[in-house]
Amino acid sequence: MVRFVGILALVLTVGASARAQESVLEAARALAEDGAFDAPKLELPAAEAKLDASKIGGRDPDKLPLIAKVKECCGYPIGLKEGFRLSFYWIAYESEYANETYDTAIYTRHGYYIGSFPSAFIFELKLEGSGILRDGRVVNYDGECNYGMGTCFKTLTLEQHPLGAGVQGRPLEPFRSIAVDPRFIPIGATVYVPELVGVLMPDGSRHDGCLRADDMGGAIKEHKLDFFVESYNNFKFIADNLWWRMKATPMLEEPRCEYLRLHDPRERDNERTDFVAIHKTFKQKRMAEKVALRKTARNRAMAKAWLSRHSAPKGHTPVARKK
Repeated sequence: MVRFVGILALVLTVGASARAQESVLEAARALAEDGAFDAPKLELPAAEAKLDASKIGGRDPDKLPLIAKVKECCGYPIGLKEGFRLSFYWIAYESEYANETYDTAIYTRHGYYIGSFPSAFIFELKLEGSGILRDGRVVNYDGECNYGMGTCFKTLTLEQHPLGAGVQGRPLEPFRSIAVDPRFIPIGATVYVPELVGVLMPDGSRHDGCLRADDMGGAIKEHKLDFFVESYNNFKFIADNLWWRMKATPMLEEPRCEYLRLHDPRERDNERTDFVAIHKTFKQKRMAEKVALRKTARNRAMAKAWLSRHSAPKGHTPVARKK
């Protein structure tokens, strides 16, 4: 009992400070464990109670959700660094040729007459593949035929193809669709081009480098990407922002570009792409280059040896030998 009175006196002298209260509580716990007196159940300080409140069910602190890591980061390149050439194509507009003579008729594949237009507009329409007429119709390239100028076209519905159609009837999307050689890049595959990341687009956005193979063309062969930009002015704008460096390093199976897939059943069934044969061709080309380099080095060594044998000493004039 005397020990308890001493502790109370110590409390009165120290005051109401937080550190003194904690020391008093610890001393009281020790006395209770020793059995010196029947002390009431002591409560924790407010600070400790606040810390333990986070352990109560339903009051856990907010935590970030668990997200799995994506191990395959950047796809796989299908060529050397900047080994592809970047080109552009757009829509041909009849309104830009309104002052020209309408002297060239075009037809559908089944022989139906579409109309007569300026020959310069038809040339651009055949080159670009898609065009918009003055009456609002969208016309698309439909292959060679025996009507008119030998090239047939077809009209498209505005709801499905407002800016033209590519392979397999895929709608063209500005700043996303590209024309490729399907022997190297499958139709429908997403392509990541790091050279386009951060480039300012005509609509004010910054490109993320993700493209989609929606089209193909007769002039698009091997290491070439044809970028659909909707108009010639857009082409000039993008080319200026690229500083006219038309090089690309395309990568396939990039996870960040999966949002561009249309999930067409034919995307994974591209009969024109045989990657095994392509890589065999690459290997044969590399071997041919090595053989050519070896022949060149051998010929140079032989020429150097011949010159060393037939060259005259210094200060002497070579004498012609009789054959």
